[in-house]
Amino acid sequence: MAFYNPGTVVYAYFPFEENPARVKPRPTEIIAIESDREYRVLKITSTDRSKKIKGDWILDTSDRGRKMGLRNPSFLDKSKTFIIDKALIIEKRSPMGDDPEIDSVIEDLDQD
Repeated sequence: MAFYNPGTVVYAYFPFEENPARVKPRPTEIIAIESDREYRVLKITSTDRSKKIKGDWILDTSDRGRKMGLRNPSFLDKSKTFIIDKALIIEKRSPMGDDPEIDSVIEDLDQD
């Protein structure tokens, strides 16, 4: 199984908060390695929620969006982090590298 670094965007089966037994395939950004089996991640969605919650609206055509492998304009939700098991990862989404702004993303999370 592959090893991913903070800043890597992966497509993963993401558990629903209200029912963790249900999952939805979605892009997520790895922000930390929790253990040899788990990653701490941020959810990525196509709905811009930047006026309601903490996060970044990223255009897929921007340099950052291309490096992250985004296929649509996307919202990186910084309001809550999640832990996912490696087994839930389907594929790497960032073929050109990782999020060039991962350090500021993590710094922003640490300020909460």
